[in-house]
Amino acid sequence: MSRLLFLAGLCLLLLVSQPSRAAGDAGKTEDELARVRQQIRTLEAQTRRDQARRKDLDRQLRDTEEEASRIRGQLGSTRRQLAIAGRKLAELNQQLEKTRTELERQRSNLAAQLQLVHISEGDELLRVSLNQQDARLLGRHLTWLGYLARQRSELLGSVQASLETLERDRAAVERQQAELAELEGRRRQQLAELEKARGARAAVINDLDRQLKSGNRQLGRARSEAQALQKLLRDLERQIARNQQGPAVVPGKPLGKGRWPVKGRLLADYGQVRAGGQLRWDGVLISAPAGSDVVAVRNGRVVYADWLPGLGQLLVIDHGGGWLSLYGHNQDLVHGVGKQVAAGEVIAHVGDTGGQPRPALYFEVRRNGKPQNPHQWVK
Repeated sequence: MSRLLFLAGLCLLLLVSQPSRAAGDAGKTEDELARVRQQIRTLEAQTRRDQARRKDLDRQLRDTEEEASRIRGQLGSTRRQLAIAGRKLAELNQQLEKTRTELERQRSNLAAQLQLVHISEGDELLRVSLNQQDARLLGRHLTWLGYLARQRSELLGSVQASLETLERDRAAVERQQAELAELEGRRRQQLAELEKARGARAAVINDLDRQLKSGNRQLGRARSEAQALQKLLRDLERQIARNQQGPAVVPGKPLGKGRWPVKGRLLADYGQVRAGGQLRWDGVLISAPAGSDVVAVRNGRVVYADWLPGLGQLLVIDHGGGWLSLYGHNQDLVHGVGKQVAAGEVIAHVGDTGGQPRPALYFEVRRNGKPQNPHQWVK
């Protein structure tokens, strides 16, 4: 836009600086000037519409990416529930098989005992009838056999009740498993729809960026996003200073003991030029498969976990001593603000939020508000 205004001003200067001509030439000059002014007004209006459209698309992109992140979290919870239900079902099936084996053994024993009672009862009655054997002895014997039979019958009833309980539990778990599987299917479909919508909006944003390919506009957008990040970090530093309690999380100068947050290929390195050579990268951009674990490089506390223009789902960790680490373009964030995290703990998953054209992690390290070379900090 500034270039256009410059050209228009130059044109105006040239026009008014020419020697006086005939009245027809003057009228022609006025017409040319009016046409240039109208073109400037038209381009200004178009630029305002494009900027408004870009802001609206950014809002839509943010809403869609946050909704996708929420559904991913629900999907992960459903999968964990399915795993728990599967383990419970396996345990119940194992217990059920043991109960069935025990039940068959008790049934066999009971059948043998009942047969023994029947034979014994017949033999003893025959002896009493033929040999006049003491009936009291026979009565005690039969009483003992009857007691044993009742005991086994009660045991059989107990085992049968346990079997019925297990069958009910198994049926309940199977129903739960079926419901969770159906829920997972629905959420997969929702996630696919959201990813499709997010991709469509990202494509529209890319088309708009191609339409606004002007180097000045690209630079302005990059500067605007950098200013938003700078403001966020200043606010975080003030908040951290107000809430600082006790010693720093990482005392002294924390160099030489960290690790990279994700394994992948370096797409952009610290200090490299960007935005047509007008700006430089304050961090690194690491290509990695979508969904890859992003881990904390040091112990610390989460001080920011939200969406930010240009960086998408962003997480910031305070490591104490003025040190902050930033993780951008994530597809989801595992922890919220205030969470204490340990070095190597999963804090997010690689994504392409914020308009990033491919899955990648933006990683940046700052101390007292100034970008630091991550290679020195994590080596």
